[in-house]
Amino acid sequence: MNLRDSVSPSPSARFCEERSGWVDEVVRSFIQRAARRAPPALSQRLEEEWLADLAARRGAIPRLRFALGCSWATRVIAYELGTPARAAAAATGHNRG
Repeated sequence: MNLRDSVSPSPSARFCEERSGWVDEVVRSFIQRAARRAPPALSQRLEEEWLADLAARRGAIPRLRFALGCSWATRVIAYELGTPARAAAAATGHNRG
């Protein structure tokens, strides 16, 4: 045990920890939505991989950037496979509403 273990976190650190809870929820739901919009054959696998990768990222901004990247990747994957993202979402039974 060292001095850092016995010192309580600063108020700003506690504030950041509390705020990161809602960021995590938003990011997780954004990633799940992006995965659902992927082609059906890849949807489940992408969600698992992206959520595992998310766990390795620290900080709100890197996590938000990653979630945006997942959304962009869904569009690229759907385009490359010739499946529009909306059609992929409809095929899995998820719609935008």
